[in-house]
Amino acid sequence: MKSIVALAICLLSAGAGLCQETFVFTQIISTPDQIVGAEILKVAFRRMDTPVTFRFYPGARALEMSSSGKADGEVHRVWEIGDKYPTLRRVPTPINFIETVGFVKSDSNIDIEKCEDLQPHRVAIVRGIKHTEMCSEGVEELSVLNDGESMMKFLEKGRTDIALDAGLNGLMQLKKSGLDSTIKRLPKALGKSLLYAYVHKKHIALIPKLDNEFKKMVESGEMPAIRERVIQEILANPDTYK
Repeated sequence: MKSIVALAICLLSAGAGLCQETFVFTQIISTPDQIVGAEILKVAFRRMDTPVTFRFYPGARALEMSSSGKADGEVHRVWEIGDKYPTLRRVPTPINFIETVGFVKSDSNIDIEKCEDLQPHRVAIVRGIKHTEMCSEGVEELSVLNDGESMMKFLEKGRTDIALDAGLNGLMQLKKSGLDSTIKRLPKALGKSLLYAYVHKKHIALIPKLDNEFKKMVESGEMPAIRERVIQEILANPDTYK
């Protein structure tokens, strides 16, 4: 009955745009780089005059929802996701990037420069975050936590030697948890990955439309400007962001 009433209201409304489908994209909780990507997607969808909304999940759950078609797409992921999940189709123009960074206790003398240097150490990562999973492949003492906050507390307690995260994500977690005085970022990034928006294959027609908007935002310089603005807002007010 509710669906029938909603349809009737939609059909009777003056603006046909009110009847448009709202696309649902998954966004990983407590992950600042995803906030950047979501903001870029909002701009693109607004210019396409298409409604979009975002649902927050842990990393692995977000992939489950989007790849199964229960959600319409992912805010953004690394290139390899498109190879591993054939139901998810990559929008060709990257919209963001992340650097894989190691975090250690402030009194630690660990100094590494590449992912291969992790092998002799105890390493912690967040479940479902692919760039850290790839960087930590082959590590024997690997701990997998459910979210970034839990991982940083795990490190602070001395239960791991290195926590892997995207640089911005880790810095925000430290600020939010008050651990920025006891945990430090290692100076050299272990890798850099471009990030791409993904849509479920049932919405493949969205890809050229989104890609066209992304290209225009890159060419105008708007995309990097959005990234810088959102990063500064996040770092200034970390407690206000999921």
